[in-house]
Amino acid sequence: MSTNPETTGISSTESSTAGRALPRLFKAGLIGWGLGTLIVFGLSWVVAKPGTLPLAMLWTLNNWWIGFIVGVIALIAAGVMGKLPLGRGLAAFVLPMLVLAAVAALCLAVYPNRGLREDLMTFLPVVLFFYAVAYLWMNMKRVRESGQQFVQAVFPPLVGGIAVLAGVAVPVFASNEFRYRDTFSLRVIDTRVENGLLVCDGSLAIHQPDAFQFRAPRYVWADEDAVTEDGKIVWGKGGEPNGSAGEYPFQVSWTKGVPSGGVKEIGLYEDMLCIEVRLKDDDKVVYSLCQPLVGE
Repeated sequence: MSTNPETTGISSTESSTAGRALPRLFKAGLIGWGLGTLIVFGLSWVVAKPGTLPLAMLWTLNNWWIGFIVGVIALIAAGVMGKLPLGRGLAAFVLPMLVLAAVAALCLAVYPNRGLREDLMTFLPVVLFFYAVAYLWMNMKRVRESGQQFVQAVFPPLVGGIAVLAGVAVPVFASNEFRYRDTFSLRVIDTRVENGLLVCDGSLAIHQPDAFQFRAPRYVWADEDAVTEDGKIVWGKGGEPNGSAGEYPFQVSWTKGVPSGGVKEIGLYEDMLCIEVRLKDDDKVVYSLCQPLVGE
């Protein structure tokens, strides 16, 4: 494709100005992003009151987007004050982040998981490194054509950012937690102390059939140590799940950590009904469900 000013309709002066503008604007955006991140770090001590340096850094990472916006403002300010054409420079700076934000939003739309959201927010700031790589590339391999500079600016953060997102999202989407997220529903019907036992009536719905096995461990504190007791599960009408979908009532009872004053005295961290799911002939837990033993 011809880049001759006579055939493109762009004067050599305009092309030269655009070629010089993009690196300068990109540099201003990077500096603004860095300064914005430092400002966010300083604000963390006032707004979040983390108390420790690691918590302040974590708060800064979770609010990295504020620093990025400061970078965009710095880029625009540099363009206005330097009377530089903003179009390509602003697009090159913003486009990779918009694409990455869209990909992250799509991941969360598919799996609105709190852990995934926190990981994405924590690792997305790593893209700043790839923005710096893009700026170094533009300076190490100088080209006058603004279109080539645009590719130099966009390619590293876009590819690097996709790699970062993949590193976070792929293990999550390959996990059992994602695979079985819609397979079970657990409901607590009643909890009581009966004949020296802590007894819970509940119902387990299985939406996708498979050869599952279930345990009901309860964690209680005894002499400042955590003790685990597998509750005795008695399945109600319909019997034990045999690989078929359906709703299965059950009763589970425990002998340890039984409050003498009734269920209202169940201690903190001892007040959850947890069902561990395993596949048949495999002792590895593939999924866990938890519900409070006692309602509000």
